[in-house]
Amino acid sequence: MIAQRTLQANIDLWLLDLQRNVFNRVTDNPRVDSMPVWSPDGERVVFSGAVDDGSSLMIMRIDGTANDTLSVSATDAKIACDWSADGRFILYKQLDQATGTSDLWALRMSGEGTPFQVVHTRSDERDGQFSPDGKWVAYQSDEAGQPEIYLQPFPGPGPKVRVSINGGTQVRWSSNGKELFYIAPDERLMAVGIDLAAGAGGVERPEPLFTTRLAPIRSISRQQYVVAPDGQRFLMSSVEESPTSPITLILNWKGRPPRGF
Repeated sequence: MIAQRTLQANIDLWLLDLQRNVFNRVTDNPRVDSMPVWSPDGERVVFSGAVDDGSSLMIMRIDGTANDTLSVSATDAKIACDWSADGRFILYKQLDQATGTSDLWALRMSGEGTPFQVVHTRSDERDGQFSPDGKWVAYQSDEAGQPEIYLQPFPGPGPKVRVSINGGTQVRWSSNGKELFYIAPDERLMAVGIDLAAGAGGVERPEPLFTTRLAPIRSISRQQYVVAPDGQRFLMSSVEESPTSPITLILNWKGRPPRGF
């Protein structure tokens, strides 16, 4: 597992050995390195590296032999969202200085690698996820007045369809592309059956699975959980419940009563 970790006021990337619960440092720069996403082959990560007043997308082999800046302007904040299963595209969100909201962009990994817009509105779009076949993108937008989950063809054209009902955040795909998961406003994990062959008409009604205790999400955060390949297990970043303070009851106390009694 790869994660960002703060040590001595410096944010870097670390590998976590889940069997031994041991961290190994991957980056060691004075800049902020954050928000990593694995490549499909598990040999590289794309992440945000702070540059001047913005951030640029960078790719690094996990063995540390290469660290390349992608051909994306560093003037605005960028956070990688996903890497398509065929390795051809990286999906990321970028701040629009004019509106103060974020849009979804894609970068082709072959050729000149010119970025192109995937979702661009005056609303806030974030946390885009490629379908396993790479033909759809699920994402979160607040264009309806609150965060909701949407699905649209990639790279297009085609209309989008709303997936969530009464609010939704933190969308994820199952590995077989037959389900979408998201978090409802009441913190329940929801599952939505998807028939990609039927297009927008193949979206079923969301069904609750269980209540989560996910860590609070911020504007610079991503999804606080991942889905296991079998679609039956979930790894979640949860809030640790603090123990309830004990109540002490004293019987037959002979001390002096407080003034005013």
